[in-house]
Amino acid sequence: MPASTGKTSLEAIVSILDGARDFKTLEQKCFALGMAPAAQIFESVLTCLDEELARTRDHTLRNKGTGERTIQTVFGEVTIKRRRYREEMRVDGKLKKGAYRYLLDEVLGLPPDDRVSPGLTQALVEGAAEEPFPHGRLV
Repeated sequence: MPASTGKTSLEAIVSILDGARDFKTLEQKCFALGMAPAAQIFESVLTCLDEELARTRDHTLRNKGTGERTIQTVFGEVTIKRRRYREEMRVDGKLKKGAYRYLLDEVLGLPPDDRVSPGLTQALVEGAAEEPFPHGRLV
């Protein structure tokens, strides 16, 4: 921290956190600050895995571009950019084409319509199981 600012390290940290002064708000903002780099690392790992799948795929699978998918995770919202493939092969001189596929999704076991990660689903279920049911209230 430069001496010319006249702020202590604590003051600088608090100003970064938009002036939040209560424990709960500071805790939430620090958690969010920590999750952003984790989400970026996670996206990078997924990109590397997708690149490895592209190198090692069956060559009857033709790369047909990329697609994005946004999923809610324990790190927050993560956008996955992955390659889309289509099986193409010659059978009796005719080009036979299969369905489009996302190998990354298949390898990770992500169903096409899921928008919440398995890890976040598990955390939510565990959190709900630990939360006591309010007595006297039936829905």
